[in-house]
Amino acid sequence: MKFYISSDIEGTAGCLNWEYTMGNSIEYQEQKKIMTNEVFACVRALNENYPDCKIVIKDAHYLGNNLDINVFPENCKIIRGWSHNPHSMVQGIDESYDGIFFIGYHNAASTDTTPLAHSFNGAKFQRIELNGNLCSEFLFNSSVALHHGVRTILLSGDKGICDEVNKIDNTIKTVYSYEGFGESILTKTPKRVQKEIYEATLEASSKIAKIEPVIKPYELKVEYKKASECLKASNISIATQVSSNTLILKGKDIKEIEAVFYYL
Repeated sequence: MKFYISSDIEGTAGCLNWEYTMGNSIEYQEQKKIMTNEVFACVRALNENYPDCKIVIKDAHYLGNNLDINVFPENCKIIRGWSHNPHSMVQGIDESYDGIFFIGYHNAASTDTTPLAHSFNGAKFQRIELNGNLCSEFLFNSSVALHHGVRTILLSGDKGICDEVNKIDNTIKTVYSYEGFGESILTKTPKRVQKEIYEATLEASSKIAKIEPVIKPYELKVEYKKASECLKASNISIATQVSSNTLILKGKDIKEIEAVFYYL
């Protein structure tokens, strides 16, 4: 068995504001440890169910060097940094994987369930929709995985993103770390979240069936914060500008969409 884990930080336990996500702050140093421990909880459960499995972990936040790689066992490989391939947060995903896990993810831009809500580039995008659904980083990346026949087994993150995922696909196991209220959060303790990720992964990964690749047309609606950015992107061949700050990309599959969207 071979598994993929994509890890972010904004949806990990106790992550309150941007000071916890980057730079040289004490808060960020502590949050990196929490992120590492949440990913390790997922790894520990996978290894318990499948002692001979292979695991690839994408450190998918900030500079891509947040995880303490000394923590992980020898059957893990960690992708650090950024290749600048359109797969981005799921770099290297392909048909060889039996399932994907998303740890520490957060809700989409324009939502109010986390103080850290954004979609990819928070300074540029006001709101994104994928085939009519509010598009979080999870929804986009999981759609890329489905294109390769890799099903999402588990997601952890703020309660808002977990609720959104449960509406779209209730077969995905979810673990929430905190609830957001304005610029505040009501968080579970890191130890409790790690325990719940471990138990949920153990249960959700006990029986995994391969699926066929999901290849279908996609429409990505992007609302920019600046009209000038939208105008510039409107020159892309698969793009149509529908208002001063809104663009629609239409592709025959998610691969065509992501090849363009990554460079917007």
